[in-house]
Amino acid sequence: MEVLVTNDDGHDSPGLHALVDSLDEIGDVSVLAPAEDHSGVGRLRSDSVSVREAPTGRVVTGTPADCVIVGLEGLDLDPDLVVAGCNVGANVGAYTLGRSGTVSAAIEGAFRGVPAIALSLYVPEDRWPLRPTRKHFTEAVHVGRYLATELAQEQVLPDDGLLNVNVPLGAPDPLRLRVTTPSPHHPLTVEENGDELQIRDGTWDLMASGEWEEESETDRGAILDGAVSVTPLTAHHERLELPSIESLLGAYHHASRDVDGTENA
Repeated sequence: MEVLVTNDDGHDSPGLHALVDSLDEIGDVSVLAPAEDHSGVGRLRSDSVSVREAPTGRVVTGTPADCVIVGLEGLDLDPDLVVAGCNVGANVGAYTLGRSGTVSAAIEGAFRGVPAIALSLYVPEDRWPLRPTRKHFTEAVHVGRYLATELAQEQVLPDDGLLNVNVPLGAPDPLRLRVTTPSPHHPLTVEENGDELQIRDGTWDLMASGEWEEESETDRGAILDGAVSVTPLTAHHERLELPSIESLLGAYHHASRDVDGTENA
């Protein structure tokens, strides 16, 4: 099995190194990781990048999505799987998925026809900020290796499919893996801070308070319960079926206006 590994925390992240060491046991691993931390950049793509060799693999002066594009289109790698991670901090909730560099790297692979895994470590608020070592990722990379092995053998995912996986730090033994769906909740607030408006994501504070009521079948609900969240996703935006859309579009000419704002005859 050939695996392309990237991340969004940068090429010197212990989470990346722990993941590579684990996957090296089951296949041939090619590493293309950003030169710097690119957390939260989503699928941002650069116009040009440079690539250099390093002891840990190739280093790309770009985003996580760039790394996957360069590997698949520029270096002609032919992996069976793309794995992004292991990220420090969970990537859960529908609102977060499109903003995550880790998840976006996996989406980039799946969009280009290579099944993918996005792997993240949930760090509880009382352990944050965490100065991670490879040991912190022991359970997470074990889950990643297991899923990578099974996906290669069973071909569970379609070519445009990916798994978004979140493993709680210090999860109880034995680990429980739960199939989940992205949480729909996104508690954002805007607060005045002098002359500025501060946008705050209250997710982590609410989770730490124990007051968050989350459905058990969601990704966030799983990790709050100490379980590993495994969310199957597709890279392509599926068409939404709206029975009334045809009549709405068909009525357009009745509501159209001239440039001067007068009603058309």
